Amino acid sequence: MDLRKEKTIQRIKDGFKKLIKEKSYHDITIQDILDVSDTGRTTFYIHYKSKDEVLKSILDEIFDHVIHPNVEVGHDFKGDNSFLTLLNHTLYHFKDDKDLLQAILKSESKELFISFLSNHLSSLIEDRMIPYYSADNVPEEILLNHLSSSLTNIILWWISKNNCIDSPEEISYYYFSLIMPALTTKGFSYTISDKIKELS
Repeated sequence: MDLRKEKTIQRIKDGFKKLIKEKSYHDITIQDILDVSDTGRTTFYIHYKSKDEVLKSILDEIFDHVIHPNVEVGHDFKGDNSFLTLLNHTLYHFKDDKDLLQAILKSESKELFISFLSNHLSSLIEDRMIPYYSADNVPEEILLNHLSSSLTNIILWWISKNNCIDSPEEISYYYFSLIMPALTTKGFSYTISDKIKELS
């Protein structure tokens, strides 16, 4: 994608982010997006078919960045691909985008964000927790659902109710403090709880 197209897309997304903090998602029109982003209608429809697609592209950007992190000022997680590190990375970005996410969670589009969040966390847990941990007499599918839904609910509470006052490290610590007693390792001595202790 050339630089001009990238700038146009970013301008549209930035305009949408501004709007959703100011008014109901239901009340946002394509014309609103065009006005705030200084974009022509034809240009908009080259990139997006609807405001839903703009929102999806913003969420894709957030989650894709977490999965493929770059060096960042303030929270550089490059080089460590552990579940705990990726979780903290995710939480730092959510904290950075707190106002936007709170606006989304108060809007009619909250289920879309929750679906993105749940799918993202399930993927991370399936790749980086399930191969190494189990729960006695519990099928892996049920364990995965429990671990991901619990974390999803904690994060939603953190954003909506706690206002991200607790640090990402604290939220990770609370989560692992709740789940680790029920888990057993699969044939190795090092456990993620060793790393969690460093946060306490």
